[in-house]
Amino acid sequence: LTSRSKDKRMGQIFDIFVDHGAPEEILYEQKPHIGTDILRDVIKNMREEIEGLGGTYHFSEKFLDFELEEGKVSKIITDKKEYEADAYILALGNSARDTFRILDGHGLLESKPFAVGFRIEHLRKDIELAQFGMNSDKLPGATYQLNVTDKDFNHSVYTFCMCPGGYVVNSSSIEGQVCVNGMSYHDRDGDNSNSAVVATIDEKIYGQGNLAGMDFQNEIEKKAYEMGGGKAPVQRLGDFMEGRITEELGKVKPTFIPGYVFADLNQIYPKSINEAIKNALKVMDKRVKGFASDDAILTGVETRTSSPVRIVRENYRTEKYKNLYPIGEGAGYSGGIISSALDGIKCAIEILEGDKSC
Repeated sequence: LTSRSKDKRMGQIFDIFVDHGAPEEILYEQKPHIGTDILRDVIKNMREEIEGLGGTYHFSEKFLDFELEEGKVSKIITDKKEYEADAYILALGNSARDTFRILDGHGLLESKPFAVGFRIEHLRKDIELAQFGMNSDKLPGATYQLNVTDKDFNHSVYTFCMCPGGYVVNSSSIEGQVCVNGMSYHDRDGDNSNSAVVATIDEKIYGQGNLAGMDFQNEIEKKAYEMGGGKAPVQRLGDFMEGRITEELGKVKPTFIPGYVFADLNQIYPKSINEAIKNALKVMDKRVKGFASDDAILTGVETRTSSPVRIVRENYRTEKYKNLYPIGEGAGYSGGIISSALDGIKCAIEILEGDKSC
């Protein structure tokens, strides 16, 4: 539950989590963590309270388009029915690619830089030893946050979404494509720790056009799927550095449960991305001892670090349709759980205190 924001309303977000079943220590820990196992119940409890207050959820219902009248959205259309309201909030995930195409047809999008790369896994005990100087069950899971900017490369490389004692998981949403993410359970007691190690990219890599970044993601995820035959392509870090396909694992075993295939990950991204990541790994190894060890595991591909588009807005409203409010990660204005929640709170205030004619 990390965020760089200093907004005081963040405390309200943590209180809401605790009120719905999250552990109380998130209120005072420097690096608060709920865990996927507990978060599932927390979200269910939130939904049930909203339903008790009169809210309604429509699951397995696909947004198709909206109708317009006098410069405003008059109704939204799904594959099951139509809905009319005074205000419409688009709280999209950054995998809502069919919706992005619809919104682009209305002239609401622009492309946005993001980052791509891999998941990197080490033994949890090795990261703890590097960060704490010791191993102990009494210490919290060791974390790190690393970034490297080199004038010789056009990419900044950084780690994020660090998961102590966690797992690399499938986050694909389109048939015939592979992309991965990371997660930890509350106890963070898995054998491995992982994070994304990614390089920033912009239109110099993915080209011109509002959906060019999204199309680049699709291309990379298809390539990873084909390389792995539907499984995730993995490679020992030492082999990645030398450009050879891994033949045998070392002390670190991949945690990707659907299965993996040995591959040369250098064949997925443009050369400049590979070289920037390789250079950064060497620098990161000086900051966290063993980070670039030969036996570390890279799993491909991490492509959905943030949204490849931004829905243009002003005061939380789209510039074209004044009662349409795009928020959150998919809209291009947040990068995680807390920043997305904060964006939602600010949007709600804007609707409540804004133009009453909306």
